[in-house]
Amino acid sequence: MEATAPGPFDPAQVIEPELSELFGYWRERCVDRRCPARQDVDPLDIPHLLANLILLDTAESLEGFRYRVFGTEVCRGFGNDRTGATLGELAAGVENHEFVFAGYWRAFELAQPDYFHGRTVSFSRDYKRYSRLLLPLSGDGERVDMILGGMVFFQGDPLRASVWPDQAPRTSASAT
Repeated sequence: MEATAPGPFDPAQVIEPELSELFGYWRERCVDRRCPARQDVDPLDIPHLLANLILLDTAESLEGFRYRVFGTEVCRGFGNDRTGATLGELAAGVENHEFVFAGYWRAFELAQPDYFHGRTVSFSRDYKRYSRLLLPLSGDGERVDMILGGMVFFQGDPLRASVWPDQAPRTSASAT
């Protein structure tokens, strides 16, 4: 299995407790809006998830999306800190970047969550297996201006062996 197929977001597909909890938190902040604003989200409400979080500023093009926050577990999962980097800058190092980064654009364009369960492949054949949940934020209630996300990396969790049968022990991490 390369990755989950894109389609309408279904919270039941989210199998990671960390990401399910992040979705519940985001949903509570929506109140009667399509998505919450950045000021509605306080990371101190979810301190145990901080290491798994990412936060991006959006732009007119996908290449301009910039990581504002890149949690420590996300850094560990990818092997580097991408804070301040744009998706355009990172694309050169990811062979399947068009597929992997498409979820960011869907969250931005559709103003709805996007869930990715799969892997990214670098040109050096360094496979990173992870799940990612992207949650849109909108200051004006219409245009998505930021994306809050969470990531969980897998490296052989025996409890998730049916999902990733060929890995070694899991580390949790926020990411891309």
